[in-house]
Amino acid sequence: MKVLEVINVDFSLRHFLLPLMRGIRARGHEAVGVCAEGPLLAAVRAEGFRIETVPMARSYSPHAQWRAWRALRDLLARERPDLVHGHMHMDELVALAVLAAMAYPDVTVDASDISPEALAVARINVDKHGLQDRITLINPQTAAMFGYTVEAMIGRWDMEILSISGQSPNEQLAILM
Repeated sequence: MKVLEVINVDFSLRHFLLPLMRGIRARGHEAVGVCAEGPLLAAVRAEGFRIETVPMARSYSPHAQWRAWRALRDLLARERPDLVHGHMHMDELVALAVLAAMAYPDVTVDASDISPEALAVARINVDKHGLQDRITLINPQTAAMFGYTVEAMIGRWDMEILSISGQSPNEQLAILM
């Protein structure tokens, strides 16, 4: 299984995701780091991990966000990962669902977020790109009433986009693997 570990900056990838990537590799899977280029990626690359850099922007600039969006869309199309594990703001994570639908024109996408505001922004993006018939936005509190949980979701689709932040790397590995 190919897992893309996506985060904004090299500091976070080096200090927070590297232990998770080691665990994924130890279980026989390919872990690929995705973030903006930075000096701390040298240590991660030295351990033999592949890093794909994208121009992630910690800015409200629409131009900067568009470049990052386009780069992530192209990366998803090129890599065709089994799992995308996002470690970003939740609205950015739901944006990955829009990117996935744009990169894979033959798939449908289910995306969830705990923030009603992020889901509202996602709805705007889904509508803007005409993806209403291919992206279902799910409120996890409502979905849980119907048995829709992270555990039930794993392995159900061709590609999964998850955010399970707030857990230790070992807890995240237990959910992912």
